[in-house]
Amino acid sequence: MGLEMSAPESKFITFDDYFDRLVAIQIQFKTAKRALRGFTDNPDTLKKYAEEELDDVRATIRRGAQEGSVVFEMWMHDEERAAKFLEGAKETAVRTLAEAGGRLAQYEYILTVTILESLLKDIHRAILTEAPRLLKEDRQIPLGKLVAKGGEEVLREEIEREVQMLDRKSVAEKAEYFSKRLGINWFGGTIVPIFEHVIRARNEMLHENPDRVVSEKDLLFSHLVVLSVPVATLAQAALLYPKAFVLPMHMAEDDARKFFLDAPQTSRS
Repeated sequence: MGLEMSAPESKFITFDDYFDRLVAIQIQFKTAKRALRGFTDNPDTLKKYAEEELDDVRATIRRGAQEGSVVFEMWMHDEERAAKFLEGAKETAVRTLAEAGGRLAQYEYILTVTILESLLKDIHRAILTEAPRLLKEDRQIPLGKLVAKGGEEVLREEIEREVQMLDRKSVAEKAEYFSKRLGINWFGGTIVPIFEHVIRARNEMLHENPDRVVSEKDLLFSHLVVLSVPVATLAQAALLYPKAFVLPMHMAEDDARKFFLDAPQTSRS
């Protein structure tokens, strides 16, 4: 960048904080799924639901009868029709709850992937904050902007620009960037196809097919990615940029170097 300035203060990032967020999300959705199952398996609850639906319909019909509709008035006093409606409402409730369970699985999947992507952005941002020389050297900063905003603010903007730009890239491009620019390797690229599947499934649910079912394969791949990628990334970040990161899960430095770095490396910070 051709600017001499100090980096903004780094954000200290830990795997424990990330893992706590994942666990909290899992517990919340598991609780919601249990509540749905309890609702479906309880005949009294289903009956109460159906009766409330019937009351809503009757209220609508009553308003119509008050306006002089003979058909509405007849329906309001037709017990056989009301009984059929009750049974239909129960069946509708069971079907609706089953569909809601599928929606919960989708939302959990989408939110879990979002938390991972947010973590990767935080890691990227913290590394560039700790080592701003990793920013592109050929970026030209207008003198007027530097004078008006000051070096620290311009640096923050450049870091955020780089972070957001990478976030829009494909998984393969992100893996290459982390490896070549930041020195962080994602299992030699072997995780990339699995990571790509996870992102494709999330994008399909959000942008193409809102009824896409979350399969067992989707869950397996997402669990693998949202745990292994952060561990590998944070372990290497802690070795290379120790002012902004700590080793995950009380991992020993020797083990981190053994499993995630091909050879001992000096810090880049």
